[in-house]
Amino acid sequence: MSIKTRVGNLVYVKNQNKKKTANNEYYAVVLKNDGIYSSYLFTEVEIAVAFERGRKNPEDQAQRNLLSTILD
Repeated sequence: MSIKTRVGNLVYVKNQNKKKTANNEYYAVVLKNDGIYSSYLFTEVEIAVAFERGRKNPEDQAQRNLLSTILD
């Protein structure tokens, strides 16, 4: 089964109220799940792990829909 979706953007953000052991920056993204928008923050390592997982499992990746192919 192929799931079609739009392309989004990761935004590099500075950690505003940094705790002592926290990262200085994060990658932020807003995702919609069941009609609810939520903000997510990922570290560089978490993004790298997810990218590698996607590279190793191309059969599980979502595909771009026609609108995304035209507009994104």
